[in-house]
Amino acid sequence: YAAVAYRVGRWFEVRFNRSFGGPYVAALVGVLLLQVWSLLGEFFGMIPWLGFFAFMLGLFGFLVQLSAWVVGFGAVILSRFGTEPGYWPKRGEPGVRPSYVPPPPADFSGNPGNQLPLTDPMTAPPVEDPWADPYPGTYPPPPPPEAPEPR
Repeated sequence: YAAVAYRVGRWFEVRFNRSFGGPYVAALVGVLLLQVWSLLGEFFGMIPWLGFFAFMLGLFGFLVQLSAWVVGFGAVILSRFGTEPGYWPKRGEPGVRPSYVPPPPADFSGNPGNQLPLTDPMTAPPVEDPWADPYPGTYPPPPPPEAPEPR
């Protein structure tokens, strides 16, 4: 339906020498052109003595919308839901990407001139971690030793 509305909008643009600027506006104009017959039928249905004319406009609007749905769904089926091998434009083989050779690693072997910024050589001994596991390698930790019973 959206593709048919887009094509109707583009047809209206060419036919009446207009420029909508973008595909979304063309699709919106196409939807309005497809819906206008049903809207007119609803509007004339509010007037009691135009009932037959309102019914005919509503029926014509329904047939216009039905044909747009059928044509749009037929296009989807013919393209096998966009998976037909020749459906998408051929773009040729993908280009060869340029090879990337990483630069050699920098030498940080202790030469003070080659240190990373904002780094400090470790001159103080490491501080003992207060959050370290007192029983490394065991989970859950063993229960605390039981105190002797009082006599």
